[in-house]
This record gives sequence, structure tokens and C-alpha cells, in this order.
Amino acid sequence: LTDTWFDDTELKGFEFEPGNESHMYISGTDIYESTDAGQTWSSMTGSQIGLDIDDLDDDFVVKRINIATTPANSEVVYAYIVGESFVLVNTQDGPQWHRRSSAFIYKYDGSNWTRIDYDVGYGGQNVYASGWMGLTVSPVEEDFIVYGHTFMRGRRTNNYDVDQLSGYDGGGYHPDVHDIA
Repeated sequence: LTDTWFDDTELKGFEFEPGNESHMYISGTDIYESTDAGQTWSSMTGSQIGLDIDDLDDDFVVKRINIATTPANSEVVYAYIVGESFVLVNTQDGPQWHRRSSAFIYKYDGSNWTRIDYDVGYGGQNVYASGWMGLTVSPVEEDFIVYGHTFMRGRRTNNYDVDQLSGYDGGGYHPDVHDIA
């Protein structure tokens, strides 16, 4: 990366716009795009386009972002945002605020971001981590996404239900999804 202002040390995602190798996207703790083959980069987030990573629900703190594109629609970019939320948990001593691993899925349509999913991991077998964030989009159906953490989840974005696609263990599948091909 040639821009000296760029200091994102948690890079995770790198994608090209399908059919245009000079239009690139990268992600770490923010999402950036270059339209000049990587000579310059600019942030793709902010309140004016629907994804303000500094103002997400439950005082969410971003740990890492992964991204995916699809040849089904070259303008679409998906973001899988993993971090921690501040949530109220009932304990033996009464309600207490705790940090919990959490994740958002957002879809960029070429001009605006739309939230697709938000899930809070409550420990045990439902945990989000910055290393377990596989994400893929169907190459022929822009609205069919699959993402993983300690489970595989998927949905068609024109359907509001997120389906769990796997169990925690067994059946040839082990949790801690680092990548999906």
C-alpha cells in the first residue's frame, strides 16, 4: 500500500471487483477501496453511506473485518465485521454488563451499506473471533452468502432468516472456520 496515512495493522480481506483488476478492496479494522490499481486508497465507511464502524449497536468495538465480492454483481461487496459488544447479562448477582464476541454482516450495493445480520456470541460453542471469519458469496446468486465462526451460517439476503448450516461438531465438520472456498 502506497498511502502513508494507512495504518490498519489487522488486514484480513483483499478482493478485486470482478472483471476490473484496477478496482480493489481491502479490509482490516476498516474497509478501503482503490480505483487506480492500488496507488491510492479511501475508506468506504461512514454514517453518510450506512456503515459507521465507530457507531455500531451495543457499543461494538471492531476487531477485524473480512470482505467478499461476487461476479453475479460486480458492485456488491459484503463485510463480515467481528468484534465485541457491551450487553446486559443476568448473573447470580443480578444483571451485569459484559463484553461478548459479536458479528455484523453488511452488504454494499455500489453506493450504500445495508445491515444484513447481527449476532452476539454468548460463549461456549457460539463464539466469534477475528481469526475465524470465513465469508463467501455465490458466484451466480449475489444474495446467497455463507459465513462461519464456530458454526456455518448462511442466508439469501432477500430472505430475512439466517440459517445455521452446520452443527458444532460431527458429520465431517469441525468448528473454527478460518476461510471458505
